[in-house]
Amino acid sequence: MYPLPILDVLLALLISVSAHPHNSKAFVLAGAKGKATLSYMTLPYNPEAVKTLQPGTDWGPGIQLDTQMDMTAGDVKIPAASYQLLVRRAQDGEFKEAVLKPGDGEEIVLPIKTFQAAVEEHLIFRVVNHGYVTAGFGSTEAVDGTEFSIMMSFGDLHRRLDLKEVLPAGDR
Repeated sequence: MYPLPILDVLLALLISVSAHPHNSKAFVLAGAKGKATLSYMTLPYNPEAVKTLQPGTDWGPGIQLDTQMDMTAGDVKIPAASYQLLVRRAQDGEFKEAVLKPGDGEEIVLPIKTFQAAVEEHLIFRVVNHGYVTAGFGSTEAVDGTEFSIMMSFGDLHRRLDLKEVLPAGDR
């Protein structure tokens, strides 16, 4: 038989391994001339709660985008700033737009795309850095900004936001 302190340690280890933590996570989007940070919490998916979101509702559990570089999403300009990142439920019930809400100022509405993936138990982001155009083979001199795809999966909801760094006029 094990002494009581050893059982306490074994029980604590079992609980810590079996508990499912909800972690704060972050990505740094490294551009050719700047950077942005995407922060979020790995929250559990609740399909019943998602069904209650009415058309026109913005949803986003503490997703933050802090960017030091100007960017675009399609034709939409995104100035360097800190934003709360949300998704908006359209009138047809789909999530077709992302919304950036600055601390002050007007919101920025961005197009998002659907992609196919496995069902995710928790909110998860994946960031794909597509690189930037250089002055020539072997060069690291940027002639255009870095392109990114931010891919969000939450249950059976899979959305992608495509962003592009805007280089300062003197850096192109």
